[in-house]
Parts: sequence; structure tokens; C-alpha cells
Amino acid sequence: PGPGKPPLTERSAAPQIWQAMHTPPEMFEMEEAVPMAVLSHPLSHEQCAAIKSRMAAAADGGKVSTNDALLTELLLAFKYEGDHAKVHMVMSLRDALSIQDLWGNGVFTQSFSLVNSESAAGDLRRQLPGALASDYITWKFGQSPSGREKISRGECRFNSWVKALDVTKLHFGSGGATES
Repeated sequence: PGPGKPPLTERSAAPQIWQAMHTPPEMFEMEEAVPMAVLSHPLSHEQCAAIKSRMAAAADGGKVSTNDALLTELLLAFKYEGDHAKVHMVMSLRDALSIQDLWGNGVFTQSFSLVNSESAAGDLRRQLPGALASDYITWKFGQSPSGREKISRGECRFNSWVKALDVTKLHFGSGGATES
């Protein structure tokens, strides 16, 4: 739907899990700018493996990716209060909707309510299949413009370039220009 337009489908007709994963914005509000932090923290392979091992142990045998573990490590560094923390992830929709040849930004923001502990990595991994289901994404985009989520102050938005670029497929037509 366009801005200010009603959802294309009735929200209450959707599965409860979909409703829990998507909170549409009520209205765009102008607020004073909130500072944004961009973090880049180099870790060795050994450090990443240790973090992933710790998070996998907390996931009760569930599989977790290195990305899940690092997101959880960062989330815990923010020291949120409460049993759960709401996080938002910028995700690709190319594979989920089988549109690999899409030119441009094939991304959307997905919200997750994660256990506020080292178990968050496993919690995230369990929720990902539902968030990447094509039926859910299609429904989500029918609920608000571009599937936009309500994001409140104090919530984190995570983006990872880990799958955004396939560096093995980067090719340049020629070498860099040299001055003469």
C-alpha cells in the first residue's frame, strides 16, 4: 500500500506468528535526529570461533552462525534491561522470493524479539526461516509501505554485508589509472 493507505490484506487473518514478527508503523513521526553508531571491530578467526562456541552452547545444541553469534555479542554489549530485546535486521529478499537478478536494493527490515541472553543467537536462528518465508514477506509488504516496521528509540538495527557482495565475482575492466 502507499503511504497513509490501509493494508492490502486484513491483519487479523494472518497467522499469529506473522503478526508478532511485523509491527506496522502507525504514522510517520518527525523526531529529533537520533545518533547512529556504525561499528567495525576486527576479530581474529579464533576470537569469532570462541564467541560462536559460547553462543552455540547457550543455544542448547541448536545451530548458530558466526553472524548470529556476533549479533548476540553486540546486543549483550548494549546491556538492555528486560527478558527480551527487540532488534531489527536488514535482510535480503532475493533468495526468499527467487529474484536473484533484481537490480537495486532487494532488502527489507525484519524485527525480532530475542531472549536477552547468550541464548539470543539460537533464538534468532529459530526465527529466521519464518521471517524469510516468501508467503510471510509478501504479506508483510501488503501491510505497510515497503513492509516498513515501527522502530522505536532504543532499539537496534543490524546490517551485515556478509552476504551482500560475492567478492569472488567482482571483476574490473582494467587496472587502476596511473599518473604519468
